[in-house]
Amino acid sequence: MPFKKVETHDFLTPEEKQVLGDGSEIEVALVGPELQMYKKPMWLKIGGMSNNMNYVLKNNWSDFVEANKNVLKEGTAIQVWSFRKGEQLCFAVVCVDKPMVNTTSLEDASSAGSSLIS
Repeated sequence: MPFKKVETHDFLTPEEKQVLGDGSEIEVALVGPELQMYKKPMWLKIGGMSNNMNYVLKNNWSDFVEANKNVLKEGTAIQVWSFRKGEQLCFAVVCVDKPMVNTTSLEDASSAGSSLIS
């Protein structure tokens, strides 16, 4: 998820920002486009060059795409949303025909979740 495409970076706690900024990874949970919690662990890290940074979901990403191949096809528009289950950072991958988030109303979004990219 390219930093430039992320609507808000407020989905991370200060501690998570520190961990990722130090080059480490944090374990996250992932909900697929058919609203099921993906069972295998996924890790979030920051990667890329200094002027082209990305949030990267790794470890089992290819398995996640394969498990959702009926929905996640090349050219499918997706949004990635963040939320928390207790203290656990989670993401939901949502397939959309067109972007559903109005960027001018993000400040009205619930703290329970926020769109990351569209």
